[in-house]
Amino acid sequence: MAGPDSSWAGRAFVRGSSETMCMLLLTICVAGLQFTWICTPFILLLILLLCLY
Repeated sequence: MAGPDSSWAGRAFVRGSSETMCMLLLTICVAGLQFTWICTPFILLLILLLCLY
């Protein structure tokens, strides 16, 4: 255990927080939103048609 007189030497680094990882997560989120935006009307129409018949 470090004492009160110790100091931090080096850089803080969080694994997976690179720009590439952020861009990948952003791409996945946007693709999911786009899929939901496009498919929701078709799914609702399909449910409505199945309920009517």
